[in-house]
Amino acid sequence: MASVIHHLSESLHVPSVSSVESLVRNGLVRFSDYRKERRNQAQILAHLASADDRELRDLNINRYDFEAIAKGEFRR
Repeated sequence: MASVIHHLSESLHVPSVSSVESLVRNGLVRFSDYRKERRNQAQILAHLASADDRELRDLNINRYDFEAIAKGEFRR
């Protein structure tokens, strides 16, 4: 009976506790990095939104460019 259970657990490939912990840890790190990036983008957008039209003209950007600037995708 024990050998049948052992054989079944091997065939089902039950992940070890350490691999599950590693997956959870990696997921939390990726989520934390995502949140930091979103906070950074929100700060950039808030700063750009506070600029007046003259300042934006001096920088040669328009309000519709804000999202690309915050994401780091803006090209002139």
